[in-house]
Amino acid sequence: MHTEQTQNVIGLLKQIETDHRPSAFACSFRPGRYGPPRLDFKACAKIEVFTLDTGRLPDETHALLDEARE
Repeated sequence: MHTEQTQNVIGLLKQIETDHRPSAFACSFRPGRYGPPRLDFKACAKIEVFTLDTGRLPDETHALLDEARE
């Protein structure tokens, strides 16, 4: 079940997906700020989600990235 705040974010992403094609969401995976990838992006599947791997990301970040992909 999604909270009202999560529903609002999903609604905004759907609007972006419709009004601004193509679109992408950049994720920094900064501590405390990795929530959006945990959203159900199936609701707005045309928005690409990406992160930049500088080669300096710790193993924990790679594990979180793998989890977000699933």
